[in-house]
Amino acid sequence: MRGVSSRRIEWLLGRACVKDALRRYLMEQHQQHWAATDIPIWTDDSGKPHALGAWQDRTRETVDISIAHTTGLVAAAIAVNGRIGIDLERLGRDLSDDFSRSVFTSEEQELAAQSGEGHAALMRFWCGKEALAKALGTGIRYSPSDLRVRAIDIGTGRLELELAGQWLDAFRPLRGRTLPVNTSPIEDHILATCVIPSALLPPP
Repeated sequence: MRGVSSRRIEWLLGRACVKDALRRYLMEQHQQHWAATDIPIWTDDSGKPHALGAWQDRTRETVDISIAHTTGLVAAAIAVNGRIGIDLERLGRDLSDDFSRSVFTSEEQELAAQSGEGHAALMRFWCGKEALAKALGTGIRYSPSDLRVRAIDIGTGRLELELAGQWLDAFRPLRGRTLPVNTSPIEDHILATCVIPSALLPPP
């Protein structure tokens, strides 16, 4: 990997975390003991990580994984028989006007203002869009403004998102559906988690 060493360390720690999450699941739910080296992580052309290995032959369930990292903080999660995406964003991150106009609709900006959280709500929205895009398996491939936040519950941190534009062309089974994304503060960051049941989408 190119770049500063801290980013390489975060990259490696993210993979260590997701391996441990999967190893713990296999031990607790299937009484199987696997070493971290038994779970290689492969990244597809869209940048989505996948856990491989002989453990897959020992369970009928499918396991999806997601990793997120930012300066000083790493998170990883798995979902069984579903698609998962997680994202981390620093609450103090500056959002330029150009970025906000390209990412958030006017309705979303009004929703953030009405929430009473202002900038923090916009960070929830951006983090939620990233998490949903990861759960879909593409990352932000199309316009992020077409991953539209329709509702926010400040008490629980739950967002409701809906696909529009090219996202709908790519994921027709999700037409007319809102998808929940859970957001929560953690160490001056926002963590967003989105799980899409396998029944809603064909296998990747």
